[in-house]
Amino acid sequence: AAMLMAVTAAQAQTPVAPVGSGTAGDPYQITVLGNLAWMGDNSGSSSGKFYTVQNDIDASATTNWNSGAGFAPIGTNNTPFMGVFNGNGKVVRNLTINRPSQSGVGFFGYVGLSGAVENLGLEGGSVTGSSEVGGLAGVNFGTVRGCYATGVVTGNADDVGGLVGLNECGMVSECYATGPVTGTGTGYNVGGLVGLNDNSVGLVSRSYATGRVAGYNCIGGLVGQSGSLVSECYATGSVTGNSWVAGLAGYIYDSTVSVCYATGPVMGNSWVGGLVGQPDPGTTTNSYWDTNTTGQATSAGGIGRSTAEMQQQATFVDWDFTNVWWIVEDAKYPLLRTGVTPSGSGTEGDPYLVSQLGHLVWMGENTAASAGKHYSLQNGLNASGVASWYGGAGFLPIGPDAGDNLADVAIG
Repeated sequence: AAMLMAVTAAQAQTPVAPVGSGTAGDPYQITVLGNLAWMGDNSGSSSGKFYTVQNDIDASATTNWNSGAGFAPIGTNNTPFMGVFNGNGKVVRNLTINRPSQSGVGFFGYVGLSGAVENLGLEGGSVTGSSEVGGLAGVNFGTVRGCYATGVVTGNADDVGGLVGLNECGMVSECYATGPVTGTGTGYNVGGLVGLNDNSVGLVSRSYATGRVAGYNCIGGLVGQSGSLVSECYATGSVTGNSWVAGLAGYIYDSTVSVCYATGPVMGNSWVGGLVGQPDPGTTTNSYWDTNTTGQATSAGGIGRSTAEMQQQATFVDWDFTNVWWIVEDAKYPLLRTGVTPSGSGTEGDPYLVSQLGHLVWMGENTAASAGKHYSLQNGLNASGVASWYGGAGFLPIGPDAGDNLADVAIG
């Protein structure tokens, strides 16, 4: 009897109320897996509430929750999450959701118009649903910023994305996804980051996807189908589908793709493109695809360039390589600047104070200006999360080639 009780308890999704009152000054402090279950049970009263993750959370136990269905998504169509969730740079690991007959499936099922999810990492695990399936959010009407997901995402109907399934008039910015994304059956809209970027006021910006993407129709390395702006993004994963298949966006309508690129292999049967499969109508500006690596000589939008050309800054007309992008010429494609500027001025008396992983990224992005600068490490840094960066390439070395090395640097 004791053993039966233990097994039953392990399979239960048990909510635990967090410390805090939910105000901006005293947010709910999310510290254990049970706090996340509590959020799901109380999403109907989330409007105007604030939540802050205090530490990394191991969600491995969710694989046995709810008779194998796993974690119950936070927020539903009737009671979407309407609060502000600050991941605080922390990580939820090995989350399992297995609900193949349910729509609106993700860590957050539905994020409402006033909802915001920021600065959260989801590493490992898997999310399975029917339609509107994403690693972080099934449906987003609000704001998703500074988040990433590395797990496996699978849907058996429409709107499946590595991070967000359906971005419905919401904003997805400064995010990335690296896990494989699969749409089974004959569904539409499968993307490495977002399945469907819908409604003309939505936005996907300064984000990227590196995982392989497979589905039936409207399949893209970044976005399956888009009716809203996609700006300053890239995709590098392989893309496989039937119709409207492309390295970045399978199908765009009444919208624009601007300052983007794609490099992953693309395979399909009709309306196949290196960057865009079909615009109906749609506009593509200052965007490119690699004709060598994608295996595609044509695209419904964008400009095709060789691998060698794609690794030259001069190729990318009107791109901001000061604030948004950086490049290691002859070695890498452009990358989004994700570094965090440290405090300090870099002098001997006022060195840059390096206290987080983002500061090291910033150092790599700014080696050309490193001569004579001083840097002081303030504390130990946990860099375990870099294993998933840039499609598994990990941390990019500071001073990556002979022409861009740290020079005359003092590190204390």
